[in-house]
Amino acid sequence: MVVELALPALLSFTPPEHEPSAPADSREVDDVVAAAAKAVEDRAYLERNDRVIDEYVGHLDALADVGRELDTCGQALQAELRMALALAYLELEGTCTDTDEPAARTGELPMPVLECIDATGPSECAEALLDRVAEFAAKGQGGLEAPFSQAFGCAHAVAEMSVEQMFGACMVEQYAAASERFEARPAPREQGPTKVWPVPRWAGIAGVSGGLAMIIGGAVMLGIDGKCPGGYDPVTQVDQCPSVYGTSEGGAALVSIGAIVTVGMGVVLTVTEIQRAKQGRSGRPSALRRKLERAQALTGLRVGGRPAPLARHY
Repeated sequence: MVVELALPALLSFTPPEHEPSAPADSREVDDVVAAAAKAVEDRAYLERNDRVIDEYVGHLDALADVGRELDTCGQALQAELRMALALAYLELEGTCTDTDEPAARTGELPMPVLECIDATGPSECAEALLDRVAEFAAKGQGGLEAPFSQAFGCAHAVAEMSVEQMFGACMVEQYAAASERFEARPAPREQGPTKVWPVPRWAGIAGVSGGLAMIIGGAVMLGIDGKCPGGYDPVTQVDQCPSVYGTSEGGAALVSIGAIVTVGMGVVLTVTEIQRAKQGRSGRPSALRRKLERAQALTGLRVGGRPAPLARHY
């Protein structure tokens, strides 16, 4: 029996509190992935007992919080969970049901933190979930037409079926819309090499040094201003001091110009050094990354002891 769900209940769509956990070891990650795979296999049972949303939200949050990147098959499980959860949300609003009336649901409606933290309702969350499925599917052998594990060579038997076989004709339309949104996204702008101001390093160093020399020279000139040549006292030794130095104006000018040159060339030197450092980082991998890549190439393993993914994986 279908009971109409009041609008306020549909809008009670509050994200759970999310605290990032410490990195998990491989056994803990395997347990989380195994629990998610069991939930995918038990979807029919969970649907009969109206537990899909609560169970799948919990598994998606657990997979997002394992503390390290999942391998491709773990991500394929995420894709299956996301589509099933999107279907459950759409059924709540009567979009993918035999009737146009929303399904019954009481209490607060949970949503996964990773995809739906900003969603305002079930439809918006379902759209975000399907967008993530399309983004994942585009990286597989079958592209957008094969969103689950058969496109990545994973062993989850439930994913050998098509979208229509697994989730029905309505989800084929919903997923097709998500695929169109993905294909219509603007291509990411390629970031070119960092530009470096055409000022050689030696010119910057020479400019700073020259500015400091001018400041020192100007300070000396200001220091001798009003004094007699030979070091005589102009007050008590007037006979020995017919004239005094008048270097205040020249000294002040040198200090001012030297300060401007020092600051200006110092800024130029700093900026160009930062640009050179960025250019160096973008042009070659770090020493640690090169060592890891060489170790993976020699052993076929990656950190954590799992097989290194194929080039099409992410």
